[in-house]
Amino acid sequence: MFEELLASGAIDLVMDLSMDKNCDLAVKINSTLALVHFALSKKSINLLIDKNIMDLFNGLNSIDNGEIQTNISWIFLALCNNGITGKQMLENGITRDMFLASCNP
Repeated sequence: MFEELLASGAIDLVMDLSMDKNCDLAVKINSTLALVHFALSKKSINLLIDKNIMDLFNGLNSIDNGEIQTNISWIFLALCNNGITGKQMLENGITRDMFLASCNP
């Protein structure tokens, strides 16, 4: 299934939906959840890094929605466990974005 998702462009579509400022909130919630499931696979985390998944953090940090913030947190955890260094996080501003998301009441 992994190869089919790649070949069909589904991952690109889901990332685009997550980042689209004009998308409905429900679409963003579901698309970020789909990325969580994809990010939890060690095989696919490097693909997400290659597709600039880190841009997702900056693109969604202004949305005040608990479900999206939870999904982003899961993606962040997957990145920490499987793919990126602390230096890469700092250079991309991810640690700041994750701090703001985790401290959101």
